[in-house]
Amino acid sequence: MVTQSKPLLVARTELRRSLRAFRANRYQLLATAALALVFLLPMVVFGVIGARGAGEALAAGESFPGFDVVGMVRSAVAAFWVLVAFLVASRAVGKTATLDESEAVLTAVPVPTVLRGLLLSETALIGLWLVPPVAIIVGAFALGASAPLVVVTAALAGVLLMASAVPVGYFVGLGIRHLLTINPFLARYKTAIGLGAFLAYFGAIAFAESLFVDLFGWVGRLPVGWLGDLVLFGAPGVSPSPVLAGAGAALAVSLALGANAAAVWLAERHWFADPARDSRPTNRVARTRRTSAFDGIVSRPTRAIARVVWLRARRSPIRLLYAVYPLFGLLVFANDLSAVLSYLPVVLALYAIWAAGAAFTLNPLGDQAGALAATLTTPVDGERFVRGHLLVATSVFVPLGLIVSLVSALLVGYSIERVALLAGVSVVGTVGATALAVGVGSLFPRFGAVRLSGSHKAVMPSKSAFVAYSLVLGLVVASIALIASEPARTTLALLGTGLVLDRFSLALAPDTVLTAAVVGLIVLVSTPLLAYAYAARSFDRFTLS
Repeated sequence: MVTQSKPLLVARTELRRSLRAFRANRYQLLATAALALVFLLPMVVFGVIGARGAGEALAAGESFPGFDVVGMVRSAVAAFWVLVAFLVASRAVGKTATLDESEAVLTAVPVPTVLRGLLLSETALIGLWLVPPVAIIVGAFALGASAPLVVVTAALAGVLLMASAVPVGYFVGLGIRHLLTINPFLARYKTAIGLGAFLAYFGAIAFAESLFVDLFGWVGRLPVGWLGDLVLFGAPGVSPSPVLAGAGAALAVSLALGANAAAVWLAERHWFADPARDSRPTNRVARTRRTSAFDGIVSRPTRAIARVVWLRARRSPIRLLYAVYPLFGLLVFANDLSAVLSYLPVVLALYAIWAAGAAFTLNPLGDQAGALAATLTTPVDGERFVRGHLLVATSVFVPLGLIVSLVSALLVGYSIERVALLAGVSVVGTVGATALAVGVGSLFPRFGAVRLSGSHKAVMPSKSAFVAYSLVLGLVVASIALIASEPARTTLALLGTGLVLDRFSLALAPDTVLTAAVVGLIVLVSTPLLAYAYAARSFDRFTLS
């Protein structure tokens, strides 16, 4: 009895930790609620309507010409199995393959017991999100078909599915994590590999519409889909195969037992393995004294700050990953690129301008972390501190923004005049954005580390700085758009009159919008200078409490 309770104790502990961490992150709660409201709820509603209608049609003896109900259910079951395995594997790579307080846990509890507890907690956690919607849809089908036996067979198939998919997924994720831990090459470049996988994941989302059909058809041919025949036992108007149902159940049991044993074997090696170390010879003195490209151009204290900023970003590039997120919004239009092709150079230039400030200068004080006290005691003053950050950001993003915007503009077919204008805007905008960001980041610093994914933590810009910086740049773009486009001014004038001013018997003229946009742009373009001065003064006056 005691042996059986230990895996349950491990499972309860891990599940409680996961739920506590989830509840503590209110932004994750809001994002999950929004996702459930926008995607999950409509899917369940339409799924219930469709499943009940299909059940009623089958109970009435209606047929579906050219539509294989059994085949579709097999594909759906196989796709659900792959989804569960993928989620468990992803969590294993990012978090669950690394035990918290592993020395204490592994000296108190055997590896098989710990692993079974982790698999139970993963089953409960994944099932908590995925099982209820599926159960509701299955219940609607059973109600429409007047076939209560379907609920029983679907529950049995669900148990077999979860019991096999979770250990298989965990074994795969544990294997990937083990390779990233013990292989020197993979361990050295695991951040780059993770970023590549991240980009591939979002690329797959962008082309999900075209990939879904092919992927669904391929996944539907997996043998685990035979559990779909078990689901349909007792449903009217269909003829599931008893042989395939039995084979699917036997396969699920075999996968569950085999994957459990394989995961135990791998866990015993991974949790006691020594991480790979970088065996490349290092020469820190030579690296420190390496001649900078800016020697003789900027002062030595400025170069020292710039070197620290660059080395910190190079050694922990995951901190810069959040600056890539808006780029994935462009992937929404990847399936219909022609619709936005003429605007693509401008969008890419604006993105490079935004990223220049967001990547390096949006948290200058917080990025110092534990070294801030030492930096404050050096002869470096505020202006040199700020210039060091601006030097890194502009030296990276000015050429990057120019290359991206100019190449895309030439490919789209912009005239030479428009290409030159875009180049000028890209350079000036990048310099201004970095100066703006350093001031906003000094106004809203963040010193504490936040969890990015799994066990990865980093000091990130605060949400207030992120929003304020993006808002100012957005207002600049809006002002320029209003000045350059008469239809935009007319539209805004009509909206302002109809929504607000009409109640007071007033009207907003397009010329008034133009004047406001010009005045606003003049004010906004002066903010980088003010931000630069504020950031320098903030560093000079900063005190540690």
